[in-house]
Amino acid sequence: MVFKGCNAAPKRNLPLLVDRLQVGKTALGKKTRSSPGGRSIPGLAEIGLGCSTAWLLPGRIRLLPPDIHSPCAKPSGFDRLRIRVLMRTLFFDWGTTNLRAYLWERDRVTRTHTASTGLREGREIGFAKVVMDVLSHFKLPKETRIRITGMAGSRNGWKEVPYASTPAGAHEIGKNSVRVESFPDLKIVSGLVHESEGGERDVMRGEDVQALGLNAMFPQAEVICLPGTHSKWVVVRDEEIQSFSTWMTGDLFRCVSERSIFQEQISNSAFNEAAFLKGVTAAKTAGHLLNSLFHLRADYLFEKTCSETFHSYLSGFLIGHEVKEAGQGYS
Repeated sequence: MVFKGCNAAPKRNLPLLVDRLQVGKTALGKKTRSSPGGRSIPGLAEIGLGCSTAWLLPGRIRLLPPDIHSPCAKPSGFDRLRIRVLMRTLFFDWGTTNLRAYLWERDRVTRTHTASTGLREGREIGFAKVVMDVLSHFKLPKETRIRITGMAGSRNGWKEVPYASTPAGAHEIGKNSVRVESFPDLKIVSGLVHESEGGERDVMRGEDVQALGLNAMFPQAEVICLPGTHSKWVVVRDEEIQSFSTWMTGDLFRCVSERSIFQEQISNSAFNEAAFLKGVTAAKTAGHLLNSLFHLRADYLFEKTCSETFHSYLSGFLIGHEVKEAGQGYS
């Protein structure tokens, strides 16, 4: 890995910026092009779907930028979760806003397809028709083996699949699937539910597969963060997801930047890296979020921030808060 700005040791609870290395589709079993030791990554059981983005904290956890995918070497100690998918299989990662499809054949991912046919569009068009359109795109027959994860298995999806409970690994998630009778070999796999000691529940669909794929590539990681509108912080141990929590940082950022007093102090929404990092640094020493957010208003009034870069500063401030709070206890 090539680290950016790594001459000094990373500070506790601050993100470590990493150059754009790629997080390959481990869960899909995509082979490496140039993996250390020349080994490749086989697929993950029946649930195998590609991981997308990951943030990890310094040390045992690393922070990766949110738009990358690259191959990695096969980890040791993951044998019981590995299986060669010899049959041609079409994997779907069906999210709220997007659909990603991966064609697995000859022991590797040969083609991919992405469409803006998320959960809502799938309901309007018809989930079966969307699948048929993707099969047509790949020039595949209806008899193709298909496995789907993500929001297609939610209550508002194609067919609700009961959640598996933590702790759970690939086997537990893979066996908790529901068949769609209108296709010869199509299964929708479950998501995960975690219940805290206080009785609060947290759920996820699709990110569980991503986390297992990342755990395969980075077996030394203890916590994996999957950033997004609702970020997932996943605790992994012994090739299983032990617990996880969800952080609504993306939703909060949208609300406060577009529907609050901050709206009038944003004149430019273009990303500014320096302002973003300044916001991350400010979050490290800030107090409670709801109180410290108003300090950003006062900073603007006293010209400590400017409207040209405040959008990025606010983003960094909220993400920094998330990393500080969710990553407590990890160096």
